[in-house]
Amino acid sequence: MAIRIFAAMLAICILVSWNSPLRASAGASANRSSIQLIVDHQDVHVVPIIKSGRVYVPFRQMCNALGYPVQSDAESGMITGMINGEPLIFTPHFDEIDYKDMRYFSDIELPIINGQAYFPIWVFGMILQYSVEYNKLTNTVNLIPYGEGQETAIKELVTKYYETFSPRLYTSDNLKRGYMNLDYDFEANQYMSEVPVKLFQVNMDRIVFSSSTEAKLQVTYTEQTDVLNRKDIFLYKVRREHGVWRIADDGSIYTNFELPADLDQKAASILEEHPAEQQAVLADMRTYYNALNMEIPEQVVQYTSPWNIQRSNELTYGDETWEEQLEAGFKYSDATRIASDERVIFLGKKNAVVHAAVRWNETSPDGEKLEDEYPALIYLEYANGHWNYLDEFDLSLTEDRRNEVHYFE
Repeated sequence: MAIRIFAAMLAICILVSWNSPLRASAGASANRSSIQLIVDHQDVHVVPIIKSGRVYVPFRQMCNALGYPVQSDAESGMITGMINGEPLIFTPHFDEIDYKDMRYFSDIELPIINGQAYFPIWVFGMILQYSVEYNKLTNTVNLIPYGEGQETAIKELVTKYYETFSPRLYTSDNLKRGYMNLDYDFEANQYMSEVPVKLFQVNMDRIVFSSSTEAKLQVTYTEQTDVLNRKDIFLYKVRREHGVWRIADDGSIYTNFELPADLDQKAASILEEHPAEQQAVLADMRTYYNALNMEIPEQVVQYTSPWNIQRSNELTYGDETWEEQLEAGFKYSDATRIASDERVIFLGKKNAVVHAAVRWNETSPDGEKLEDEYPALIYLEYANGHWNYLDEFDLSLTEDRRNEVHYFE
């Protein structure tokens, strides 16, 4: 069934002005026939006209200039242009235009002038995925491919988002804004780790623009550090709001972790060259996990990164502090985490990283015993004269949904 699209509806979405592609004033030029039509930065030598405040082009000339064949039926008057292998059909003196499963409606009956059928330029723009821009000063109509020149700005957006996951990068209607603290400055409060980053690459694998202000894209992130090689693939829907690209939706379809090939050598070197420091890291880490398992809140706080506590308090909604949340967690859960086979794989002045196997146990509300064991990287921060727990990174949390998600179809 054809879908009816009215030019009047389109005008609601686009402010009609001198810069609008859909309307031009009769006073735009002393000589209307002097309007120049530029497609992909090339003069196609097709002269538009203005009729009833809209820009029209001679259909056959326009199709010939773009390499599309045109046929006409002398008996019915119907004109057919083959646009990208699909018929575009209309009849002069009527206002209907059919292309694929869409039906477009012109403001006026499609005119014939000097024996030529004229066609609204905005329909060409929608069908061919061009932005249509009218420049009053040069009296020029430009057809520009959706998204042309926008790739750099979009890449900057998805790079910054991966680094910060800041909700300030969301569109105004992104549902994730509802449960994130919009007052917290994620960009300014990024944690600056000592662990060297050897490689960080962002590749926009594919980008498809649905309009001049909306696009879908797939992005691959590759990061290699001294302790972990990571690859992520994200799908995004982005939209330009008030001239700035923002994220309307996002999701991960692939995550993979690999430990560097020289990790055994690094661990052995640290053990040999810094045995006392290595033992201090492991001792303080064990103190933290023991306090957590024994539900000793004061000691958990003492051996948790001050940066981590401060950040959690700043992100928390309401008046409940991180310390109060910790004690509440002890009341409702008996979860324990026990690390084994620990080895220090990075040792700096501020940060250390431990590779270990972590065994997790917990009793469910219905009394079932739950357990799991997973490889982990445990990040620590030196503060207040000892090492403190900063983060635990579960290396088993990989995924691959690349063959399940058909985002661009």
